[in-house]
Amino acid sequence: MKKAIFMFLFVILFLFTSCNSLVLPGPLITKIMARLHGDSFDFSSSINEKNADTFLSVGKSKSDIYTRNQGGFDFLYTVSDSAGNISLVDSFGGAGNDVFIKSIATNDGGYILAGVTDSLSIKYKSLNLTGAHGNKDIILIKFDAGNNLLWHRFIGGSGNDNFGNIMEEKEYPYNLLLCGYTNSTDDDFSMNTDPSNYDGFVMSMESDGSTSQTGIYGGNSFDSINKVYKSGSIYYYIGETSSSDSYGWHPGYKSGVPTRDIWFIYTDSIVGTYFQSNCLGGSGDEFYCDSQDFGINSNFFDSAVCGVSDSIDFISTSKNYDAFVSRINFLYDGKSWIITEKWGNKFDYGNEDMPLRVLKDNKNNLNMVINSGNNIFSMESIENYSNYFLNISAGGTINSLRFIQNPVSTRIKSFIIINNEKFIFLGDIPDENNSPKRILTGSDWAFLDT
Repeated sequence: MKKAIFMFLFVILFLFTSCNSLVLPGPLITKIMARLHGDSFDFSSSINEKNADTFLSVGKSKSDIYTRNQGGFDFLYTVSDSAGNISLVDSFGGAGNDVFIKSIATNDGGYILAGVTDSLSIKYKSLNLTGAHGNKDIILIKFDAGNNLLWHRFIGGSGNDNFGNIMEEKEYPYNLLLCGYTNSTDDDFSMNTDPSNYDGFVMSMESDGSTSQTGIYGGNSFDSINKVYKSGSIYYYIGETSSSDSYGWHPGYKSGVPTRDIWFIYTDSIVGTYFQSNCLGGSGDEFYCDSQDFGINSNFFDSAVCGVSDSIDFISTSKNYDAFVSRINFLYDGKSWIITEKWGNKFDYGNEDMPLRVLKDNKNNLNMVINSGNNIFSMESIENYSNYFLNISAGGTINSLRFIQNPVSTRIKSFIIINNEKFIFLGDIPDENNSPKRILTGSDWAFLDT
C-alpha cells in the first residue's frame, strides 16, 4: 500500500514538473472589487497610478449611461481607489471612433490621457475640441489635479497616425516623449518623405503640448516605435520593423509581404543625428507587446521584452502565435552595437497566446499576464479566454505560474503593482447573459501574493 501511494505521488510530481503550462500552487486571493455597468459595449485599455491609492483606467465606450454617445466608440476613463470606489467616470467623443489607449500621471499632480481618433472634433462638456488633421490622429488631453481640462492636442497629418507610448522625461520633469508610427507626410509629420509605408516617430513635447522636435525612423517597409528609454542625452527605442534595409532584419515573407522583427534603436538625438539599430526575431512575425529595463547608460541597455511570435526558428513550435519574453542586452563593443539574448522563454497554452504587460517588482522579478484564446489580436473579443499570471526571475526561471479566470471569459488587459505586493488588474467581462461586454475598472481584480 505504501509503495502504491509512493508511486502515485511520484507520477503526480513528474507530471507537475514536466508540463510547462501547469499552474503552480501558491496562496492566491482573487476578488472583483468594482464593475462598471454600461448599457452597451465598453472595453478597457490600460490602468496606471495617478497618485497614492488613486488609479486611472481608460478605454472606449458605446454606452449612453455616462454621457450620451456621440457616435461610434467614445473615449472612456475612470478614477478609482484600491478599494474599488469609483470617484469619477466620464465618456466623451465625436462623430467617429475615439479610443483612449494610455494614461500617465504628471509631476505637477495632473494627468494626460492619450489615444487615437478619426473624429474631426470632440465634444467635451461645453467645449468643442478642434484641430484634427483628418483620417486617424493621435490625441493628447491634459487634466489638472482637480480633473479640469487644461489643453488638448491632435497630432498627425492627412494620413493615418498611430499611438505607441508616452512618457515624461526624468531629466526634464515637464517635457514629454511621444512615439508611434505614421504614413502622414504633412502637418506634424512634414519631415516624413514616404507615404507608401508606415515609419516610426519620436516626438519631444513641452509641458503645454507644443512640439519641440520630431524624429522619423524607417526603411522600405513597415516600421514603428513602441517605447522610448532615455539616459542623459542617449535614447533607446524599441519597436517593430519589416524593412529589409534595417540592420539585423531576419528575412521572411508571408504572401510576398516581409515579416516583422523586434527592432532596437540607439541615437543621441530625437532627430537621429547618430543612428544604430539591430533586430530580434526569426523568419516569421514578431510583434512587440511591452518591455522593462534592468539598466541603462550611454553604452549599454539591458531590458526584458515580451511579445508574440510564430517563427519556428525563433520561439514558436506551432502554427499558432506564442507568447515570449526575452532578456536582451544591446551594447557597444567599441566598434559597433550588438544585440545579445541572455535568455528567452516561450509560452504555448494550446491556443494563440499574447502577453499584455511586463513589470519588474522590488525583487527584480518580472511579472507578466498572458491572454490565451482565439483571435488574440482582436482586443475587443473576450469569449473563451484564459489568463495566466507569471512571476519570472531576472535570470529567466519561472518562479510561479497561476491561472486566473473568475468569472469565465474575463480578458485581462493590464495591471499594476502597488506597495510592492498588491496587483491591481483591469479587464473586460461579459454580463450575466454573456453579452454584451462590460468593462472592469479601478481595482476590479485585486489579489495578494504572500
